[in-house]
Amino acid sequence: MDEINSLIKNFVMEYFEKIGCNIKNSDGVYLVAIPVDYRQIFNSENLHVTFEPEVSKITSAELIIPGSIILQKILMNCKSKSPITTAFAVNSDGNNGYAVRLFFDISIMGNEKYFEVITLDMDLKTHEKINFEPELEIFEKLDFAQIDSSGISKLFFKSIEEIRKITNKIEEKIFQKNNKLLDEMEKNLSLNNSKKIEDLQQICSNSQSNGEDLKNFDLMMDKIKILREQHENAKNLLKIKYGVIVNYDLFAATIFKY
Repeated sequence: MDEINSLIKNFVMEYFEKIGCNIKNSDGVYLVAIPVDYRQIFNSENLHVTFEPEVSKITSAELIIPGSIILQKILMNCKSKSPITTAFAVNSDGNNGYAVRLFFDISIMGNEKYFEVITLDMDLKTHEKINFEPELEIFEKLDFAQIDSSGISKLFFKSIEEIRKITNKIEEKIFQKNNKLLDEMEKNLSLNNSKKIEDLQQICSNSQSNGEDLKNFDLMMDKIKILREQHENAKNLLKIKYGVIVNYDLFAATIFKY
């Protein structure tokens, strides 16, 4: 299991335990009995889940990976509660100060889709990323009076900068592909619309040359106006269809001493 899937597994299992689920494991398939108060979130009394792609291929268990429905429901529930936990870094001497581990749900949605769960450890004083990965142990008696929270907003924006460093190439790839598709679709739309307008303009020209009723000429001009309006509306719809939506959703945080 890679690092990201391991992180997701730990997060999901901790969530199930905290809400009081009864969990049974059978060869990588987890039968999760959901407490009554949380069944409306999952629309079910029981879940069959796995974190291993190979297991999902030979069972009916739902694979929990970035972008999966169950993971999204858990993240949405966590966001509504805005959970903040406290901890102590067991692989550090505890003399460096305080930091926060931020949990982000990343989604980049265009013609291609990218989902990821990213964690960042940021020093609360310097607002810089910590260059080692502390192993955290829950410690509920952390002294918040010693923590300077005045720079939280700056720290959040610094964390977004760090995430952009990680996802920048993926964002560029998805944006470039979507823009290429948009250009192609707009070109085809313009060619098709231009041909229709040219045909109507030719009819108008013929009507004038033949001295036909002006009503027919006015009718053709109205049709040209409608075609141009429809063309603009279609272009706007294409921009929406081939737009890219990028979300960096913070769904949990752990403040720790390290």
